[in-house]
Amino acid sequence: DPFDGATLYALGEMGMFRSQAGGRDWASLDCPNCWGGPVFDPATGELLFLSTDTRTIDRDAILFSSPNRGNTWHWNPDRLPAAYEGEGAGEFYVASHDGQRWYLLTDAAPPLYISGDAGASWQAALATVSVSMGKLALHPDGQVLYLLDETGILRSGDAGMSWETPGDLPEDPRPGHRLALASPSDPDTLYLGHSAEGVYRSTDGGQSFAQINTGLTNLSVNTLAIDPQ
Repeated sequence: DPFDGATLYALGEMGMFRSQAGGRDWASLDCPNCWGGPVFDPATGELLFLSTDTRTIDRDAILFSSPNRGNTWHWNPDRLPAAYEGEGAGEFYVASHDGQRWYLLTDAAPPLYISGDAGASWQAALATVSVSMGKLALHPDGQVLYLLDETGILRSGDAGMSWETPGDLPEDPRPGHRLALASPSDPDTLYLGHSAEGVYRSTDGGQSFAQINTGLTNLSVNTLAIDPQ
């Protein structure tokens, strides 16, 4: 929880759990079939997640929100793109600068939806691009984005309106890149975690990468985190 460092959330096959004691104990939250998220809206403090509990809506996914850290939930049938019905799974992102810019990344076509008004309206992006197992890395300003998938990396400097291929990933073929993480202090610095080759860093916006594995005795990297300070 970005508003309370002692509160943690865990989402797995058995549902969502919350710890309000820094992980020393956990309690189950009654989230309706949650599978995508949780994500905090930094402007309102709402906790957001995607769900397959569609109630009476004729679609395969819906967005739920909680104004009180998961104690109660509200379903929001109008806060996802009208064209998105849950196909291709989905990963939900909120840019942290003001909470207005939302992103929904899927494995379907189109692969990316962008909202500039907290889900009130959406537009599709990358309509001609096929994305498989994609991940977004967002700079906190909401303008610089990186999209990593099994085929390569794309970069946007205008909040997803246009994209370019800055360079090649460190290996070819490219399987094994599990995640990308953008530096909060420098939009041109990007980190990649790899399933067998440790951590790569780019300081030129993804044009080139170098391994930074000194002292890293296990090169199977599943998670990266950057200290926001």
